[in-house]
Amino acid sequence: MRWFLFSCRFLLAVFVFSGILVGICLVWMSDVIILDKNNALDTIINHDDRDNTVIYARDQQIIAEVFSEYRVYVPYEKMPQLLIDAVLAIEDRKFFSHHGFDLKAIARAFLHNIKAGTIQQGASTITQQVIKNYSLNKKKKLHRKIKEILLAIELERILPKEKILGIYLNNLFLGNRSYGVGAAAKRYFNKPVDELNLAETAMIAGLFRSPSKHNPTRFFARAKSRQRQVLAAMVATGKITVHQQQQAYDQPLIIHRHTDQRSAKAPYFVDYVIKQAATLLQTPNIKDRGLRIYTTLDLTSQIQANRLTNDQIFSQPEMKHLEMALLSIDPQRGEIMTMVGGRNYQRSKFNRTVQALRPPGSSFKPVVYSYALTKGMSWNDVNFVAPISIDSYRPREHYGELIKETTLYRSFYKSLNLPVIELGKKFGIKSIIDHAYSFGIKTKLKEEMGTVLGGSDIYMTELANIFAVFANRGNLIKPIAIKKITDRQGKVIYRAPTPQQRQQQVISEQISYLLTSAMQDVFRRGTASRHHGFYRWAAGKTGTSDDAKDNWFCGYSNDRVTIVWLGSDDFSQKNARKIYGATVALPIWAKFMNSVTRQRRGFAVPAGIVARQVNPRYGHLDKKGIRMYFRRKNLPTRKHSAYEALSKNPNFRAFKWN
Repeated sequence: MRWFLFSCRFLLAVFVFSGILVGICLVWMSDVIILDKNNALDTIINHDDRDNTVIYARDQQIIAEVFSEYRVYVPYEKMPQLLIDAVLAIEDRKFFSHHGFDLKAIARAFLHNIKAGTIQQGASTITQQVIKNYSLNKKKKLHRKIKEILLAIELERILPKEKILGIYLNNLFLGNRSYGVGAAAKRYFNKPVDELNLAETAMIAGLFRSPSKHNPTRFFARAKSRQRQVLAAMVATGKITVHQQQQAYDQPLIIHRHTDQRSAKAPYFVDYVIKQAATLLQTPNIKDRGLRIYTTLDLTSQIQANRLTNDQIFSQPEMKHLEMALLSIDPQRGEIMTMVGGRNYQRSKFNRTVQALRPPGSSFKPVVYSYALTKGMSWNDVNFVAPISIDSYRPREHYGELIKETTLYRSFYKSLNLPVIELGKKFGIKSIIDHAYSFGIKTKLKEEMGTVLGGSDIYMTELANIFAVFANRGNLIKPIAIKKITDRQGKVIYRAPTPQQRQQQVISEQISYLLTSAMQDVFRRGTASRHHGFYRWAAGKTGTSDDAKDNWFCGYSNDRVTIVWLGSDDFSQKNARKIYGATVALPIWAKFMNSVTRQRRGFAVPAGIVARQVNPRYGHLDKKGIRMYFRRKNLPTRKHSAYEALSKNPNFRAFKWN
């Protein structure tokens, strides 16, 4: 009885196998193959290997890979021979000798399937698998199998074996959301393919058959069993010895747990770079194009900035609601070094450094003062801090400062509001706004007096431009995030203009230094005096908008401009008595700059600038005064203060306004 059943199955297998051969001939002579060739083979023949777009920091470390399907393209010429041997041993030993299909393998598969009573083996060659992966549906039907064989024959007539094998190795799904051996090597072992050992190579080769079932991150025992099969196949083909097989099987494997690099290192910066690259290349999508994007990011300082998003300042109850942003650039080269767009990227992908329009408050005042100095005023010029109302708005001022004479210099480092209003009235709002635009501000500023106090919304990048001008001796270099972009072969398809090509002079070097010296005194005796020591090598300015909705500190050393903002996205005011630029933004700025600044040297005094000891309140020469800097052509000459003499008169009574 058993013999009879076996004979029947054998005859049926012969009949079916003969039918396949007849079917091949019939289909070959029909028009069906023509339609399939046009739709299926063209996709493969014109195939352009997809590859992840890779983004690098300035030190060439990878900070992100951008893709829709995770791929790491490896040219066939750079495929390790060990990997090729392993894949061919387990998948298609006769690949380089058959013509697209293996007749003996098909016969064996049909006998096995007849014996099993179901379709268990397909006997597909690598060429057939490429056809199936790119064109035909995956259903196991006889007519599909016939078309697959015919198309495989035609494909091998058109493309060389190496090209077909390269397509196979680079594009088939290998589990863990990876496509191709390059991607699998990175996802499973965090290595390039040319660094895989025999044990790792065998495990990856085993993934071509049922990759989800043999995924070592989920089913390690199954993956080891499949690895054993691959190693045995390599022994059978003479590629390794039995001793090597056993050594490889016994070798411990460290399976890499993949994490999204973008979320771990510089997520806001990566998003910004992706948009910038798409704009520069005039394409809506840079994914899967195999681009290599070389950026300006300093990974060391980025890591330092990331840590500050969990600074102890945010543990205070009144601070927990605050968001934070930090932007740091190299003013001499116009390169973005650090970007933190928020405290938690997973919670909010809104990048506050480039997307949020916020009023800068007093951090806008250096623009106003630089215009006044450009128009001939000097730091020792004095005015009265008198109460004033503008369109029913009454700017706040320190109570003790009212109806007192003060120098332009002192009003700056004390961040007094009323003298700035006087400057706005003296020179005109439109002139000051036009001056602000020359600093790289593109956002339209409101032509009203509140703008001189920082009441018009601008982007953080624009505020960074302002301070970069002062840090770079009066020159603005348009900041960039991308240095160059290449294709995967290394051909440069975009290169950023040089700093010299992007540079424009905004103010003179002398005016720039006058503002720098005043911003050094912001640390020494002004609103940032809690961090007094910074005055030796840094300059900066606090900024707080109405009701402390926005809190800034903007400062710089010779080679680094850093802007820090804290506030709430909904513009709400909470506990404003404790929240100011000097109390929340400045401490974070100070920690960051202390951690990233290596060369702490003072600012060079340019030619034509002279120092004098001047009374900070009354503006006359005074040996007991403070050091102020002046242009040589505009030195102070007064030796006494008329107000001081008047105030000593017993009949003089100063008016105070509440």
